[in-house]
Amino acid sequence: MSFVEKRLQKDVDLEQPWILNKQITKSEPRLILTDTAAGGAERRFASSGGHAKIKDSTDADVMDLEAHAGRHASGGADPIGSNALRIAQIGLVLGAGSSVSVAAAGTYTLPKGVHYVFLGANTRVELYDDVAAA
Repeated sequence: MSFVEKRLQKDVDLEQPWILNKQITKSEPRLILTDTAAGGAERRFASSGGHAKIKDSTDADVMDLEAHAGRHASGGADPIGSNALRIAQIGLVLGAGSSVSVAAAGTYTLPKGVHYVFLGANTRVELYDDVAAA
């Protein structure tokens, strides 16, 4: 057993961040975190059946991290409502763009994605969500 493994088996009050590069290889490997603050609880971060999970001190599932996103999808148990997210919440970064010119009364089909549109003087844009064509 290495010094680091022996040291981690004891209660350690870390005054500074540690970087631990230790591979745990076994059936359902886990990292156990014991919160000793008032109201704290033991939590276990485990790999179980190919899923990253948070478990409680009895090994019961608290959350399946990889399945959690489905909870917030449309039709999920706690869906994110229409227009509920703002750009600041999703960390949108606008990179290099492209310019498209369309003749007067012309049309242009945008590929799937999130688009930022800048219009010149005396122009307008009409956007249609053509779900049936997707």
